[in-house]
Amino acid sequence: MMRVNFRFLNKDIKGEIEVDPEMPIRELYFKALDYKFIPIIKNGVWTIRLNGILQIFIYFVNINHFVLLNYGHNNIGELFAINDVNFISFEYHSSPEEYAKHLFIEYNGDTTSLFRDGWYDVYKLCNITSEKEQYWYNQCIKKYSQNLNLKDE
Repeated sequence: MMRVNFRFLNKDIKGEIEVDPEMPIRELYFKALDYKFIPIIKNGVWTIRLNGILQIFIYFVNINHFVLLNYGHNNIGELFAINDVNFISFEYHSSPEEYAKHLFIEYNGDTTSLFRDGWYDVYKLCNITSEKEQYWYNQCIKKYSQNLNLKDE
């Protein structure tokens, strides 16, 4: 058995649980539920990250769909042996749309880069309309133009 530090970022909750190093990565979600570390929800998207940065797992609750990002590790022990992991974080997005917006903004509205980096299929699971994408894109442009105006002053 090995001890794993957890953080639930939405609630600033920290904890530690014991896991079998052979446990598959996707079981982290269920282990956190068993320990009542994270709440049971009916909609939204859960993400699991290493050290709050590297995303390794996504769960779309409303469609019961897991996405395990393939970094070449099949279980917790392998994941920890290869990476310098201090903690595993859980983050909850209230809807697939909120999660999609996070991805869209992170990529500055560049869906080609989303595709190139392997995130486009995940993004498409959120079922975002082209009208919504255009709205977000306009928000990005407005934000960047405001930042440029502030720099000019």
